[in-house]
Formats: sequence, C-alpha cells, structure tokens
Amino acid sequence: MLRRRKKWSLCRSHRSSLYQSAITVQQVIINLYGELYKNFDEKTIGNRIEKSRLIKNLSQSQLGKLISVNHSTIQDYESGMCFPSTNILTKISKVLNMPIEYYYDNYYKFIFSDYSNMIKNWRIKNNLSYWQAGKLTGIDYRSFKNWENGGAIDRFHYEKLKPYLNT
Repeated sequence: MLRRRKKWSLCRSHRSSLYQSAITVQQVIINLYGELYKNFDEKTIGNRIEKSRLIKNLSQSQLGKLISVNHSTIQDYESGMCFPSTNILTKISKVLNMPIEYYYDNYYKFIFSDYSNMIKNWRIKNNLSYWQAGKLTGIDYRSFKNWENGGAIDRFHYEKLKPYLNT
C-alpha cells in the first residue's frame, strides 16, 4: 500500500509539471500571435475584430460559436459588409477580452452615449418641434419622438443627423 501512495504522489507531481509546461507553451503561442498581429490594420471595426480574433488564435467559426452567430456573419463584420449590433459587439469584446471602446467608431460612441437626451437637447435648443426637426434633417418626424424615448437609431439616420448634432 505504501508503494501505491509513493507511485501516486510521483504521478501527481509529474502531472503538475506537465500542466505547468503546457500553460507555458500556450502563453508563448498567445504571445507569438500577439506579436504577429500587433501591427495589423485597425482603421475599421472589422479590422479591429479580425485583429483581436487572430491574436486570440480563433477562427471565424470558433468566434461565431462563442457569440452564437454564423461564421459568415463574422466574415461580414470583418469585411465591413455589415456591422454588429450593440449586443453582439458587447459579446465580441467579452469573448476577445478587449474593452468595448476598442471597437467604437463615431456611431458606436454615439449609440453607447446618452443619445436620446442629446437629440432632445438639440431639438429644444433650436426651438424645433418634431415635425420641424424632421423637415430640417430630411428624417421622418416620428423618428425623433422614437429616438428621444430610447428607440434605436440606425447608422443611416445617424449619418443624416450627425451634422446637426456636432458629434
């Protein structure tokens, strides 16, 4: 019985050193990917998603599974064909262990700000009714009421509204 215990303790210490070696190798690989992609282009949200995904050594399929979207959706984000929703962007930042602000462009800065009050303050400051704000900007007046009540604003309307808000 003593022999078994000694044998077991040797195995346990051996497993521990193997585990530590595996962690060290994994850290070296992660650091290698970090070095490999550190100068990767970051001009667009798609570039930033791709760069942080590659640094984490994840495929588009793997990232897609982790955030519950199809790999082709990740491909579309990275190529700039479409943009992630705020919920998906939050998931991406958590999975890739990056601050969400890293992925922001002006639209996301606006969306994650208190944009409802920003729009309302602009309209009131300029003494505009919903209808007048719509006529001035070329945006349906009902959208202003919706946005001021917390409704989501899409990129297209943000771009139309941006010159008036000075963001």
